[in-house]
Amino acid sequence: MKLTKLALIISSGLLGSSMAYAAGNAVLNVEGEIQINGTTVINKAGVFVGASNLAELSDNVVQLSAYEQQPGIYIYEKKGNDYSGVTVRTITENSWKEVTTDTSSYQKDPEANPYYNPNWDWNGNGTEEERSECVAVSCDKAYTKPVEVVTKSINESKSTIAGDIITSTWSFSKIENDVEVNSGADRKVETFKNLSSASENYVIGTLTAEVSRYKIVSNGNDYDTVGTEFVSGNQISYSAKIPTFTAANSKTYQDCLFDGNDTYASEQLIVCPGVGEVQSESLGKLVSYQASPSSRSIGNSSAANQALKIRQDGGFAR
Repeated sequence: MKLTKLALIISSGLLGSSMAYAAGNAVLNVEGEIQINGTTVINKAGVFVGASNLAELSDNVVQLSAYEQQPGIYIYEKKGNDYSGVTVRTITENSWKEVTTDTSSYQKDPEANPYYNPNWDWNGNGTEEERSECVAVSCDKAYTKPVEVVTKSINESKSTIAGDIITSTWSFSKIENDVEVNSGADRKVETFKNLSSASENYVIGTLTAEVSRYKIVSNGNDYDTVGTEFVSGNQISYSAKIPTFTAANSKTYQDCLFDGNDTYASEQLIVCPGVGEVQSESLGKLVSYQASPSSRSIGNSSAANQALKIRQDGGFAR
C-alpha cells in the first residue's frame, strides 16, 4: 500500500470520522494487516510491528530468512595458542550434521624413571652390552624426559527430521599421540511441536526467539528419561548492521548483522545474507561454503527446520 494512500485512509477515516464518532460512534475497520512497500507495519492482530517512519523502517528492519544458513557444506576454523579446530557443517532440507576436529598439544610432566640406577658407575663397571642398555633407558636420569602429547578430539552430531520426529546421534573420540584413549556414542528420538516462530520482519536491537516443545521417545543413555517433555529454543538478538564485511573466506557481504551480547567472546556472532553465520564463538570463522545444487533458503517459516536447528545447536533452555 502506498504511503500517500495510507495517509488518505487515515486522514479521511480517522480525522474525518472523529466528528461522526461523537455523534454516531463510527469506526474505521481494516481487515488483515497494513503494509508499507510490502513490509507489515501493523499486523492482523492490531499490533504495531514496524518503525515510526520509512527511513527507520528501511535501515533497522530486516528479513530474518535472508540470514538463515543454506543447504550445502560449511567449513569453519578456530585457532588459539597450541589449539586449532575445524568444523564441517553439512545442511540438507531435512538434516543438520556437524563434525568438529579439535587438535591441541601439551608437555606431559616428567615421571620417575623406573630404570634409574643411582649406583651406576660409568667408569668402566659393567660390560659394553650393559652400558648400551643403560644408555637406551637413561638409567642415569632420575626422571623421564618431558613428552609432547598431541591430542585430537573428534565430535560428530547429526539431527534428521521426518514429519514431527527428530532423530539425533552423537559420537566422540579422543586420541593422544595416535592412540585412542576414549570414545562413546549416543542416540535419541524425539517428537516436536513448534510453539513460536520469530517474526520474519526483525527490528535490529530487539530480542525475539524460536521455540519448540520436545518429548523424548527413546534414547541410548540412562540420564534422558523416556516420556520427558521440555521446551527449547534459540534466542535472536542483533545489535547492529554492518554495511560491508569481508569474511575469512575472502568474500565480501553486504548488510550483515552483528550480535555483540557476549562481550567476552573472541569471535562475536556475525551473520550475512545468503550464507548465515560467517563467524561465532563456538565455530570460529567461515573459511569455505559450497552450496548444494538445489540450494534454497531454509527460512524461519519452516517449523521443521527451525526445530532441527534448535536441536543441533543445543537450544537455550531445557
